[in-house]
Amino acid sequence: MAKHEIERDGIIYTFPDDESFRMYNQGVAILDRRGRLINSKTKILIKILEHRVATKQVTPTAKQVFVPASNIDQTLKQEVVDGAKGFARKFISEISTEGAKGLANWFVHEAMPYLVYEKIVPTYKKFKAQFEANQHSLDKALEEQKETSTSSKQLKAQSKIKQQDKMSLTNEVQEKRTHLTSFSVNSSKSDSRNQAAVQEYTEQQRIAFHFIVQFKGLVTRYNNGEVDLQDSVKQLTDRSVIAQFNQTIESNPNIIGMTEYNELARILGRDLFQSGKYIPIKADEIKQLLANTKQEEY
Repeated sequence: MAKHEIERDGIIYTFPDDESFRMYNQGVAILDRRGRLINSKTKILIKILEHRVATKQVTPTAKQVFVPASNIDQTLKQEVVDGAKGFARKFISEISTEGAKGLANWFVHEAMPYLVYEKIVPTYKKFKAQFEANQHSLDKALEEQKETSTSSKQLKAQSKIKQQDKMSLTNEVQEKRTHLTSFSVNSSKSDSRNQAAVQEYTEQQRIAFHFIVQFKGLVTRYNNGEVDLQDSVKQLTDRSVIAQFNQTIESNPNIIGMTEYNELARILGRDLFQSGKYIPIKADEIKQLLANTKQEEY
């Protein structure tokens, strides 16, 4: 592994191996004034090269001049001092720019990635995980509290509903009992009234039909000569019987049918109703009817 030296701006730089020298020659790496070999793309420091100030070669002239050894040493010392001063001046003039660039490259490519990926990101992940765990615990506690509150409200609501249902059922039972009692009483009263009405209707119908049958039968027997005029008049002109019949027909005209009405109208020789109003049968009318000549056969 051979060393390689190059001179640039009065400074000699020494490459310790073939690889670093090859990288410099191919442009993969660059060399700054302070002897730092830096990757040209990533700006990452590869290594720092040894460097020294280059000394000037003394070219022999045609005329040899003897110079004392002390003067030669003094001249060499002065050249070294001048070279060092020149290097220092160049270094100081460029250190601000190169140093700033190098510091910026180091911060961007080395310090910043380290801080981000080794410090900031792990700290953020740890804080996020802890925050999410605390948030989950808080949400769980709130959910449990909400469920407990909801369960308590539901129990109270159910108890209230049961109590209301019980009261409603009690009221409904009481109301039904009252209704049944009232219905029973009303039913008894209604049955009694209906029974009385039926009995009254039946009695009125019996009175009406009895009068019609008796009236028709006596007139027929009188016409047949089976009874005399006096007996027939006495039976048919009973005022209580005629008044009872008239009262029954006036209160309920539908107590007898059209057949019976037509039969009575034929015997009396007139209509029983005029302008929708019943014309009562009178005792004198029957007497006059029987006193006339013998009626035709009915």
